[in-house]
Amino acid sequence: MQKTGIPSRGSDLAIYDNQNNKLNKVAKGNQNPTSFFDDVISYSTPFWSPSGDKLGYLRIDHSDRWGTTPEIGIYNLEKDAKELITDADQQDFYKPIFHWTADNKVYVENTQEARRGLFLIDPSESTISPVNVSDSYQSQFSFNSNSNREHVAWIKEEINEAPELYFSGDNFNTTKKLSSFNKNTKNLTLPEIKSLMWKSDDGTEVQGWYIHPKNFDKENPPPVITLLHGGPGLPVSNKFDPYLEQWPFPIQSLTAKGYAIFIPNYRYTNSFGKEFKTPEKPDKESVQDIITGINYLISHNLGNKEKLGIMGHSHGGWLGPMVAANNPIFKVASFAEGFGNYLSMYGHLEGARNKGLHEYYFESTPYENPDRYVEISPIFKNSFTTQIPTLLEFGQRSPVAKQGVEFAKTFWRHDTPHKLAIYPNEGHSIQSPKMQVDAMKRNIDWFEKWLPVD
Repeated sequence: MQKTGIPSRGSDLAIYDNQNNKLNKVAKGNQNPTSFFDDVISYSTPFWSPSGDKLGYLRIDHSDRWGTTPEIGIYNLEKDAKELITDADQQDFYKPIFHWTADNKVYVENTQEARRGLFLIDPSESTISPVNVSDSYQSQFSFNSNSNREHVAWIKEEINEAPELYFSGDNFNTTKKLSSFNKNTKNLTLPEIKSLMWKSDDGTEVQGWYIHPKNFDKENPPPVITLLHGGPGLPVSNKFDPYLEQWPFPIQSLTAKGYAIFIPNYRYTNSFGKEFKTPEKPDKESVQDIITGINYLISHNLGNKEKLGIMGHSHGGWLGPMVAANNPIFKVASFAEGFGNYLSMYGHLEGARNKGLHEYYFESTPYENPDRYVEISPIFKNSFTTQIPTLLEFGQRSPVAKQGVEFAKTFWRHDTPHKLAIYPNEGHSIQSPKMQVDAMKRNIDWFEKWLPVD
């Protein structure tokens, strides 16, 4: 029985009867040996009611690929009956954590529209309402309920406020900061942050974060580096270091040196609803979302249009070059763990992933329609590879490390300034603090060289 919130493909939901030494299957998942997605159903994240007569869970139908949205179900042990209480088309859940309290309230720690916080579920109405949600990143809620009131502790952080412990004893009417573990960070030069909303080319509203030096002069707006997240479903939130767990881009260090960082939560990002993460094409709406966001910054004097850079990781390490190739506005780039050549990548990856993702989104195989795979491969975009100085970073143990060599060969052949860094014993993200510092310094040096503030 899965407990992590990240289901194995086709995982079952079961209850172990300790008294009778028996495993009782409540719901059976479904696996498909030929696909990671089609006809694959998973159950995960079980959570008990305080009385022990009901069991909550997540049901996930993976057929929508990047558009997959979990649904919450309740299993009644006395009636031996299951019921879904949310609709994947109506509510979006991203890494939810559940708390079923003694007064029979079901709380869920969830991310909605890139904001992590606490919500209340009404099973009878299938609705979710915010309880403690703001632009801050709030997580790891812990309840201690009694008959009088609920005591809740949690962690709160922001780009300019390191994680600390908070407490409420009156349903969040008042809150109290309990810790100062990271008080020394107050001595750092930390940025400010704004949540921005703009309309993409098709009228869809898109959210993003504008992280900037304090007190910058709008008459002399700063250089802007756009950071594209991976996933592509990973929503970036207002955390103290919002992307360190994925790749150590030096966001706060760059802002301290006078740069602004723009992080658009483009189409395909989780937490904005099913329609938002099921657009028409991977290389269409997402690109439009990013460019319209940059145009919004420039039109509001939040960025210097002559000093634009771009960086990205994983899916963002592929999407970034696609954006740059079709929009010659960037002076410098830094990409980590991105695909450069989808023709060769198809050969490197397992068949089920190719059939389930690449053939699905690109509507063909490279053998039937090689032109489409060339079209979405950055190494064949001369407007990018011949023009933009680019830093390339990969982990030695990453399944896409060979793409770094192909990327670098392309820049070498066009005599375009570039560097390739392959971090030893690292994978798709960097775990070693020593290597994280190396990557941060490498990026700072690269942007200072090719996109100086002054």
